[in-house]
Amino acid sequence: MTTTPRRTPGRLRAAVLATTLLGGVLLAPATVAEAQEGSKITGRWVGKVSQSGFDPYRAKLRIVRNDDGRLRGRIVYANCSGVWKYRDTDAGWTKFTEVITHDPGKTSCVPRLNVKVKRVDARLRIVWTHDGEKATALARRP
Repeated sequence: MTTTPRRTPGRLRAAVLATTLLGGVLLAPATVAEAQEGSKITGRWVGKVSQSGFDPYRAKLRIVRNDDGRLRGRIVYANCSGVWKYRDTDAGWTKFTEVITHDPGKTSCVPRLNVKVKRVDARLRIVWTHDGEKATALARRP
């Protein structure tokens, strides 16, 4: 003859509490991953660049982490393309130096300028600056 343990209100509350806590621990990594995804800037992005004196133009961007864990990027415009070299992070903005590596006309794009990015919900806010002028884009995932 086997006996089964009696379930008392105290044991039942303890079992429910243990199950709830265990469930929270098991769900925590997914919640953390979702939170990180919301601030993640790596990946592919596309957007229209707005700049005073120019019609809006398209930019395609890919930001990755290299083997050292450093961020870097590759940008493609209609007339030229280049790379982004990571500088630093400040107040939620990730800052890069954009260096144009391919410009057939040699005058289509500024050869070197500052750029910063920041996640805004599911989009990536991009701000380019050079000699007091600014261009902006709100890019999305393709």
